[in-house]
Amino acid sequence: METRTHSYKAYDEKRYSHLGTACFFDKETFGEDRLVPGMGSVAWPEFLSKSPLPEKVRQKIARLYTEKKDYLPGSSREEKYAQLAKISYATFLTEVCQADPAVLPFFQTYTA
Repeated sequence: METRTHSYKAYDEKRYSHLGTACFFDKETFGEDRLVPGMGSVAWPEFLSKSPLPEKVRQKIARLYTEKKDYLPGSSREEKYAQLAKISYATFLTEVCQADPAVLPFFQTYTA
């Protein structure tokens, strides 16, 4: 515990703050290695236009991020939590949001 506290105190929180956000697209999944800056700080279509993803997949991902839609209408917040706790994120995207399975590699790898 003492080491964690010491490391935290030694960490310079502002050192990389100027870099912003980005997403790395790896060659094994997306056909080429590419780092795309601006994730979450520029409009989704603009950000995705710099990715190695096919145009149709870019459009579908942008829709998921920008469409204001309640995918579980008529359910309370607690009911939604209970329903979502029973399924995977991939199932939520493909079955609940009706997303094309082609978007899954993006959603499953960008958080890594």
